[in-house]
Amino acid sequence: MKKYFLVFLIIPLLVSCASHQKELDHPEALKGRYLQIPQWFIDMPEGDFTLGFAKLTVNKEAMMISALQDATVTYSRNHNCYVVNKRAIRDTQINNDSGEQEFQVVVTSEPQQLYDIRDRLQLLDHFWFYDNFIGIYSLDHSLVDSTRVEIWCDESNTQSVPDWYYGDLKVEDKQVYCDVYAISSELIDAWQKAIDEGRVQLAGYNKIKVDASVWHINGERDKLISLETSLKMNRIEIDKVHFRRYYGNGGPGYSAYLRMSMKRGI
Repeated sequence: MKKYFLVFLIIPLLVSCASHQKELDHPEALKGRYLQIPQWFIDMPEGDFTLGFAKLTVNKEAMMISALQDATVTYSRNHNCYVVNKRAIRDTQINNDSGEQEFQVVVTSEPQQLYDIRDRLQLLDHFWFYDNFIGIYSLDHSLVDSTRVEIWCDESNTQSVPDWYYGDLKVEDKQVYCDVYAISSELIDAWQKAIDEGRVQLAGYNKIKVDASVWHINGERDKLISLETSLKMNRIEIDKVHFRRYYGNGGPGYSAYLRMSMKRGI
């Protein structure tokens, strides 16, 4: 009887140990998935490129038009639509104590220019990031590396950032770099928020440089300003892009990390 008692006591212990070992061998499943990402997105190519985004819809034609329109606006704004306007003068902008002139940053997009760019942009390649269409476009029919790389997209860790992310404005000899970050429930919105913030920061750098060069001296303010010319920030480049999908308290969301750059101005 004693032997039977020992057998009944040992069996549950063995089952418990086996169950515990099974948990160690098979940890809780990670949240995420593998996606096929093109090499050109992992290492953004240099040259005359732009990205276009669209949400997955049943109407493929409408989706492609939407992505092309998005690429057109992004290309136009990144190349020649941000101007530091040195003639935008208001009395409230003049600091009488220091004499420093504040200038406005003006955003312009000529309608005809947008139409011309739209008609010339060509889709070189595209891929799907979950239910988001991402295409790369160019005016000069350049080639890109469309090799697909399988990458694990972690959806659980909302705190991780890409290794290259600096998180600030960085000025080097010939270039100004800006790292920006934005989140939203939609990838397209996160992308637009991040890229708009990057443009503002780069515009702010040139604006600061302009402010330091013009002063109100002995009532000659108008004459000094009339000698200045508007400064265009041509060719804002998208150097690096990193997207993540995550699950927060409010459901799924997206984060966008960008590195943007331009040549140094005055």
